[in-house]
Parts: sequence; C-alpha cells; structure tokens
Amino acid sequence: MATLEADVTARIPADILIQVTNDDTGDTVIDAAKLTLAATDVKADFEVFANAIYDEDNAQHVSAAITGVFLRLLAFKQESEAMDRFERWQERLSEFLRMQAHNNRMLPKTNSNLTVRKEPNGTRPRFDMQTAFRDLIPDQYGDRFDVRYAAGP
Repeated sequence: MATLEADVTARIPADILIQVTNDDTGDTVIDAAKLTLAATDVKADFEVFANAIYDEDNAQHVSAAITGVFLRLLAFKQESEAMDRFERWQERLSEFLRMQAHNNRMLPKTNSNLTVRKEPNGTRPRFDMQTAFRDLIPDQYGDRFDVRYAAGP
C-alpha cells in the first residue's frame, strides 16, 4: 500500500518537486517535511470538502489528491495565483462529493414496536372518518358543501 507522498513522487518529476518544496533555488533534494505537510492537508481537505476519508486504494481519490498536493505545495509559496488554483481545487473536491454521493442517502429505519395495519383497498383511513373532519370534506357523507368553510373568514 503506497502513501500519498509516494504517489506524488512517482507521478511528478523530481526536479519540479524540488522547485515547489524548497524556497532556495540551489537545493537539490525534495523537502520531505513540506511534502508530508501538503499531503496531510489534502487528506484533511478530503474530509472537509468531500466528506470522505482519503482512500489510497481508490484511483479517483489518488488522482484528485496528487493534484491537490501539487497545488498545495505551490500555495505554500504564497503566490496569489497558486492560492486561487488551490481554492478552485477545493471547490472541485466539493463537486466530487455531489457527483459520488448523490445516491448515498440514508434509508429510513426505526426501532418502534408499532406495526403497520393495512387498510382495505378503496377506503379512506379511519382517521379521516372522524367527525372533526366532516365539515372539511365536501360531499363526503352525502351532505352539501358548507360554503362558510370554503370562503374563509
């Protein structure tokens, strides 16, 4: 099982990672601490914006996270364009949730000890037959409709 940092280093050329992880242009190695911080931030963004825990085995998560780590590393440099790109990535991550989870709804369930009683077909529920509703249902019992209730006060 590969880590996000390993996935980033496998897919993004080392010379580019050296540029975005180091402030000094003379450095020749990838700053692993910054890379780890960016990966941690992106994993946290998955929980905040996509409402999902980052899964290293999910190819969609890996693809989105690698882009996020790279943009986060650019944002560490405090360039306004890089910050805007990272914020747009976060918005796309929120859209990812809407696309992936639109069918992930909670199914209704109950722990009630009541049982459902079937009414015979073609009849109204017993509750509707109470006399309190007699004036509200026109011609329900063969009575004429009382216009006092239809016209309002």
